[in-house]
Amino acid sequence: MEISNLESPVIIKVQVDERGLVDYTISSFTKDLDLETMQDAVGGYIEIQKSKDGKYDIVMNEEGKLRSLPINKPATDLYDHPDDYIVGDVIIAPVGLIE
Repeated sequence: MEISNLESPVIIKVQVDERGLVDYTISSFTKDLDLETMQDAVGGYIEIQKSKDGKYDIVMNEEGKLRSLPINKPATDLYDHPDDYIVGDVIIAPVGLIE
């Protein structure tokens, strides 16, 4: 699934296998974009940042780095802070869909 021209939300899940290899699954996020549902999807309190092109909201776990969640490379590639990175499962939604 291509992330560059989204019209509806997706979730990017990070999986780490027993050997430490990281894999990413990108799929449609068809649930409501309410606070409780987004917290459940990312595994905790949420933080919302804009993508570098300003087209998308990136919903991430606010405490992900404190919890040592794995780096989410596809989400980090969309992020507007070159010296920072995103960890854990994230929701990517076109701007305007999250209230």
